[in-house]
Order: sequence, then structure tokens, then C-alpha cells
Amino acid sequence: MGKGMPYSDVEKGPERGQEKRRHRSRPPPPQICPPPEKPWFPWLVPVIFSANLIMFIITMYINDCPSQENHPRCVLPFLKRFSFQPFKENILLGPSALT
Repeated sequence: MGKGMPYSDVEKGPERGQEKRRHRSRPPPPQICPPPEKPWFPWLVPVIFSANLIMFIITMYINDCPSQENHPRCVLPFLKRFSFQPFKENILLGPSALT
């Protein structure tokens, strides 16, 4: 075989007789930290939930199941004015259709 370049192992380094190449290593780039995150509060869902709950309470107040003569048996009567219509009229536990 012909004489070629002397064998050099990357892990062991160059063999005897070869000059070591000295690479100038550059310093690592400076670490740039992002600015700290601002505290975030999810406000949209709580606002929608609160509005929905307030409207339900107002609707049940207006409904007033015990005062209606044609519905003597309200569901959860201990809630008094806020009790629900009977299951025959509203199976989803809510106000009457008129309300």
C-alpha cells in the first residue's frame, strides 16, 4: 500500500511525529435570560361563570315555585323561594318554562 497520511485517532489524539493542531476555542456566547414572566390571571372564564351563576339565582328568585298554585310539590322545598320545579315540568332542575 502506498504511504499516505499517518493514522490519527480522534479520541487518542495524533500519533507521534504529528504536530498537534491547536484550535483556538471561542468562549461560549453569553447567556441571555428572558425577562421574568408577569403573573397571569385567567379572568374570562371566572367572569362568565359568575355572570351565569348570578343569572341563575335571579331566575330562580323570579320563579318562586312554592307561591305557584298549580305546583304544590317543588323539588328541594327547604330552599323555599329558590326551590326547583317538579320533575314532570323540568327534568333538568330549573325554573318553569314561563319564567
